[in-house]
Amino acid sequence: MDVPETRLRNLLEAVAAATGHDEKRRRTAVRWFNRLYYDVRSWNDGFIRFLRTYPGFTQSTGRNAYSHFLSEAREYAEGLDARYSSVKHDLCGNLKVLSVRFSKDFDWLYHDDEGLFHNIRHQIDASYAAEDSIISLASGVMDLVWRIGDDPARHVTSFTKVVDSIERYVLESKEAVAQLHKAASDVGIALLSVDDYEAALNQSGSSDPRIMVMGEVTVSQDRINITNQGGVVNVKSTLTGVIQSVGASSLPDDQSKALRELLSDLSEALGSLGSTDPRGARRVARQAEALAEEAIQDERDQGFLQVTAEGLKSAASAVGAVAPDVLKVATKIAAWVAALG
Repeated sequence: MDVPETRLRNLLEAVAAATGHDEKRRRTAVRWFNRLYYDVRSWNDGFIRFLRTYPGFTQSTGRNAYSHFLSEAREYAEGLDARYSSVKHDLCGNLKVLSVRFSKDFDWLYHDDEGLFHNIRHQIDASYAAEDSIISLASGVMDLVWRIGDDPARHVTSFTKVVDSIERYVLESKEAVAQLHKAASDVGIALLSVDDYEAALNQSGSSDPRIMVMGEVTVSQDRINITNQGGVVNVKSTLTGVIQSVGASSLPDDQSKALRELLSDLSEALGSLGSTDPRGARRVARQAEALAEEAIQDERDQGFLQVTAEGLKSAASAVGAVAPDVLKVATKIAAWVAALG
């Protein structure tokens, strides 16, 4: 059975070998790989939690319980195909951004060993950044449920088959994680758990050399992009910081003014979302920051801009039902950046 963590081991070994004994390059590799592992593992943790809501784990015999789960499973599967769904964004958003960042974060490898650079980049794209690949993996896991069919009555009598399949998936994921941590230890890389990574994000941000805040443009920046006060993500401080960066950039005055106004509008539109849906607010703020930070560079990475613009629209679409102004402003920002050329 294919699990998302399995492919990370070969990638880890390739990245570690590429850095050799260069301390600075190793720090870059550690930060970059820890972020990749965090995004892959945190998605799979959430996916496993969803799979474990299957009524068969409590040996439920009620058709209604299975009917409800199958309805949610169908909605999840449909989300994998929807262009701007939160399901697809959770699964693909940061992984695609990491692929685009690879060219920036490993530019030294391109000059040292172009063949190895392309080999690693290919592994990333083939395993995670190519949307069809990672979605195919997720869809394959969903087949564990659909093999029994979509009739709740069949699940009532055959739930043990689904439970056994899910348990096997969980076990193989755990084994892959254990092997990955051992491989990381063997090459001198401290691999953070999801809980440790999230704690570092909230407590020290990018001042911690092991982690990467997705709002950063280069790994050398030591900036905390997100603060956490009383459990509520302070997205306004994030956007205030990037508005200041735009104001201090080399953009022409009219472009700088337009982008700052759009970001200010987004900050206002987010409003109370930071308290009602902090995760959604954080996604929007991070994507807007990453997009704006790249837009103000003298030499813009068009691939990064395109992927991040899609990420911003996806994050905003996920909260659009409760915060329609957020989606409206985010769409304007993405369109404005696209017009930069």
